[in-house]
Amino acid sequence: MNEPDFTRAVHKRLPDTIWAWKICDPYMGGIPDAYYRHRKTGGALWIEYKYIKSLPKRDNTMIVPNLSELQLRLLTETVDSGQKAVVIIGFGSKGVILEKSQWTTGVSKSDFERRLLSYQELAKEIETRCSVL
Repeated sequence: MNEPDFTRAVHKRLPDTIWAWKICDPYMGGIPDAYYRHRKTGGALWIEYKYIKSLPKRDNTMIVPNLSELQLRLLTETVDSGQKAVVIIGFGSKGVILEKSQWTTGVSKSDFERRLLSYQELAKEIETRCSVL
C-alpha cells in the first residue's frame, strides 16, 4: 500500500453526492492532494494525504505528518481564509484525520491507533464535512 492506493481506496467509497478531484499539478508545489465538493450544498473540503508504512514502537511517540513548508503554508491559509482543510494519515487500510492544530504537533501513537477510521468511515466523514457550508 502507498499514498495513491490509499487515496483511491477512499475515493471508491465516496457517495455520488460528492465530487472528488485528485489533484496532480506539476506547475505548483504545495497544492493539497484532493478537493471535494458536495454536488447539492456546494460545501467543499481540501485534503492532503500522507501514508505511513509502520507505526512507532512507543505509545507516546508523536506521529507528525511530513508536510513541506509550502504544503503547511497553503493548508493553513486555506483554513484561515474560512475554507475547510484537513490532513489524513493513512496506515494499512485505515486513516486518521488531523485538524490544523495537529499538522505540526501530530498525535501520539496511542491516540493515532484509537482514532483510526476505515475507508468507509473516512468517506463518510468527507461527505459530512462537505454537507455543511
